[in-house]
Parts: sequence; structure tokens; C-alpha cells
Amino acid sequence: MNTRLRPESAGTLDPAFADAGVLTFPLNGLPDLEAVAVLALPDKKTLVGFYPFELYGPATVARFHEDGTLDTQFGGGKGFIEIALENAIMAHVIGLSLLEDGAWLLRGTYEREDVGVEGIALVRCLSDGQQDQSFAEKGVRYLRFDQMDKPDSGTSTHLKSRSQHWKKAFSSQANAASSVSMAQQSDGKIVVVFYLYNYETEKWRGIVLRLNADGSSDKTFNDHGFALIEFGNSSNFALGVAIQSDGKILVCGRYNDDQPGLQGGYLTRFDAFGRIDSTFNGGEVFKLKTRWEELNAVSVRESDGLIVAAGAASPMGVVQGALVVLNANGHFNLVFNGGKPLYSPLLESGTHWKNCVAHTDGSIVVGGHGSGGLINGGDSCVVARYRADGSLDPAFNGTGFAVFADKEKTSYYKSMSVMEDGRIIACGFHELDPWLGPLIGGWVIRYLV
Repeated sequence: MNTRLRPESAGTLDPAFADAGVLTFPLNGLPDLEAVAVLALPDKKTLVGFYPFELYGPATVARFHEDGTLDTQFGGGKGFIEIALENAIMAHVIGLSLLEDGAWLLRGTYEREDVGVEGIALVRCLSDGQQDQSFAEKGVRYLRFDQMDKPDSGTSTHLKSRSQHWKKAFSSQANAASSVSMAQQSDGKIVVVFYLYNYETEKWRGIVLRLNADGSSDKTFNDHGFALIEFGNSSNFALGVAIQSDGKILVCGRYNDDQPGLQGGYLTRFDAFGRIDSTFNGGEVFKLKTRWEELNAVSVRESDGLIVAAGAASPMGVVQGALVVLNANGHFNLVFNGGKPLYSPLLESGTHWKNCVAHTDGSIVVGGHGSGGLINGGDSCVVARYRADGSLDPAFNGTGFAVFADKEKTSYYKSMSVMEDGRIIACGFHELDPWLGPLIGGWVIRYLV
């Protein structure tokens, strides 16, 4: 047990976890292989979510002890639970989130092929893995793609979607690495971000939805329970969300103008009532655009409201990790990289940040996928730690970053979570070939700090 971690060990795999810091699947009767979501729990245990192993089968969530062994007190002695939906199928797992009362929420996509309905399923489970029957419909809130922007939409999974555009939203989110697209407020309300297609304008629009703690729509949020993100003549995709201590909501993502092949990253803030916050960047959307950029995750430092957004950019052709640090008012923080975005070409063939955490000591931890051989590919997992001024922290693995990869396999990164003591957990899965597969197993790793 690592009760006191040595600074010189930071950024190396934790030898007290599983097999020299690496937990691989399949394992101990677990029916799934693709580890796609990871969540550090307050008791030093870890939740791992898996894609359904069988087509249209149940999603699986397993719990592990601090040493990486399966926790058989979870799931009625098995160490894992299988989540199946009534009258629908859990098609993909997007992420896991810890809730204030010790429960947790699984975010996934669901579909009903018989009636052409697709959407997001939020499954609330108690700490032992049992679905919370008091939440929405027997523990599940269904958010239909074609009903998200309807003020009086209910939770029913009936009726038929009107357009195959919902297929696009379904597919693009399911195949992406898991950014934090859900957050809980201190009062128990739940904020979810996504994106929808507008038939009239033929544009994509980011959407922010807020639910009450019981899963019902919170009509005090923008009078409808949702707010659309719109600026200019651009399509935009809401990808990440964070809640400030004062209840304000930060949303980041990407947007596309009419110029083919070009996109930018954006960050905006809503007040507690679902209106654009005029105190953030003068009431304007913060935009980051040189040639190709996106912001996938946002984190807030509670001590002073400092805002960190992470993503990727391609100023010179190869995708590089991108970091933006703003003060609480939405303007660049002058301490971090001299008040400019930070682009990090850590690997020759590309790096792409998907998650970020702002620590109280000023350090910033990011995780994402990198490429050692495939240009702008995703054949490795990269985790890095930056200091308050934007420089890589040499105390972390000697270089400021660590790479997890396998020369014989493609190591896809999917998710990252940080323990209360700072140790970093990431997950993903292996394939033999980046184009043809086959899938050969999942993995969870843990780094010392």
C-alpha cells in the first residue's frame, strides 16, 4: 500500500497495483474485454466500465480493490454487475461519474431498433451496484436524441425518430474517448452536455441539459430544462462540462465554420439559471482557432476559480495536445505559458488530450491518446503533468509525461480518473491491428505521483 509516495517515483507505474501497475482483461470470469470508462472511488477502490461483449448485450461494471484484485463484495459476490435496460439495449458505455451521496452514474447510449429510437441512458446505481429504483424509470433516465431540445419531452422510449441524423450523433459519441460530459452540482442536480442536428439550419448545436436529483428535468434551467449553444453561423459540438462552486456551468467543445476542413475549440459559461454568463469573457464565447483545434475537457480549480481546458490542435499538420488556462473572468491567465495556449508535440506522430484535472497546488494533469507510429493516430496512452507556468514537471517520470504502449499491439486510450491522493488511473483496450483488429483485451493502469 502506498501510504506515502516518493517524489522520484512519480509518473511510473504503481507496483502495488495488479501486475506491476497494469491490470489486463479478460479476467476472473468477467464477460467483457473493452475497458472504456474508469472511476476512482474515495475508498481507494476503482470502478471500470466495459462495452457490451456481445452485440446488444448488457454493459458491465466491475469494482477493484486498491491492489487491483476484483472486489467480490460488489455485485453479489461476483465483483461485477451487468446493466440491462428494459425494452432497449445498452449499445455503448460513455463514462462513469461519482455522485455526492456515494452512488455513481453510468452514461451510455441506447437504442430501440424496432422503433428507430436512440439516445443517452443515465443509469444511477448505489455504491454496491444495485440500480437506484427511485431515479427516473427504475433507475434509468432516457434522453432521446430527437427529444432533447423539446421543452416538454418526457422519459418514454417510444415513438420513432424522424431522421437518421441521430445516427450520426450516436456513432460519433460512442466511438470517441470518454471526456467528462456529465457533472453533478452540490445540490444534487445533474448536468449533461451533448449535441444535436438542426433540420432548418443544417447545423449541429451543442446542448446543455439539467436534471433534478431524481432524474426529472429541471425546468428552472433556462425555463425548459435545457439550453442550446449557438454562436454565429457555426456548427458546434458540446464535449465537456464542469461545475463551479457557485453553480455556474462551463462547457467546452469544437465548432466548424463554412471553411472546409477547419475547426476551432470553444469554451462558454452559463449561470445557475441556464443563461449565458455575461461576466465570462464579456459575455462572448471564448474561441481558439488557428487551423484545426478542439477542446474536449474542462476543469475548475476551486480555490480561485482558475479554468483549465484541454484538447488538441494542429498548427503544423500533426495533432498536438492543447491546453488553455483562463482566469475566472474568462481571460487568459498570464502565469501559464505567458497567457497563450500551450501546444505540446510530445510524440512525433501526435498527441491528443481527452481529460484534464486542475490541482490546488497549481499543477495540471492531462490524459489522452498519442501516436508513436501512426500520424495523428491513437496507438498509445499518454499522461502528463504540467506546472503552474505551463512547463512540463520533470519530477513526473523525469520528462513530465509517461507513455503506455505495446510494440505488438495498438493501445487505445479511453478514460482517466485521479484518486484523492493524486495517483492517476487510465484505461483502454488493445487490438492487434489499428484497422482490422481483432480486439484482444482491455487494460487499466495506475501511475504514482
